[in-house]
Amino acid sequence: MGPRDLLESALGYAARGWPVFPCRPGGKVPATSDGFKSATTDAATIRAWWGAEPDANIGLWTGGAGLLVVDLDRPKRDGDPDGVATMGALVKEHGPLPMTPRAFTPSGGMHLC
Repeated sequence: MGPRDLLESALGYAARGWPVFPCRPGGKVPATSDGFKSATTDAATIRAWWGAEPDANIGLWTGGAGLLVVDLDRPKRDGDPDGVATMGALVKEHGPLPMTPRAFTPSGGMHLC
């Protein structure tokens, strides 16, 4: 995803009423001093943030957006559970999930909201 895509995505989330904030490029550490408390739907603020750091990742204040997020992690060490595989087994047993937005994480995991 390029810088323009990041800005447009952040603006798109904000247009849905989902407060966003910038995170450091390539990571999930907030780039604002107040972290998620800085989250906003104000387009001018969002444009200023991504104008100053076009490669900033998008943070989403899920509580402020009224969203529930299911975080499916991949194992980091031998013996750790595999959230993606576990969800796959549940879907196989109980049927597919309803259509839901999903985001893939750098570690191979997934967020469902």
